[in-house]
Amino acid sequence: MGSTSTVTDSSGTVVENTTYSPFGEIVTGGQAVRKHYEGMEYDSVVGDYDFNFRKYKAEWGTFTQPDTLIQNVYDPH
Repeated sequence: MGSTSTVTDSSGTVVENTTYSPFGEIVTGGQAVRKHYEGMEYDSVVGDYDFNFRKYKAEWGTFTQPDTLIQNVYDPH
C-alpha cells in the first residue's frame, strides 16, 4: 500500500521498523519518517493522516471530512 515499514541508514543498518493496524494506526515505530500509512503524512498532534483532499483518522477507521469529489449528491452512481 506504499506504507513505510522499515527505515535504514546509508550503510543499510535498520534504524526503525514501523508496524500498522489494519486501519493505519501506528502500533510501533513511526518516529524516523514523515510519510507513513499509504505514503501519507501523519500529524502526531491531531493524530490524523493528510490525504491532500481530506483528513483520515486511523483510530476511528474513517475520514473526518466528507468527500469533496462527489459529482451529484442526489445520484449515488
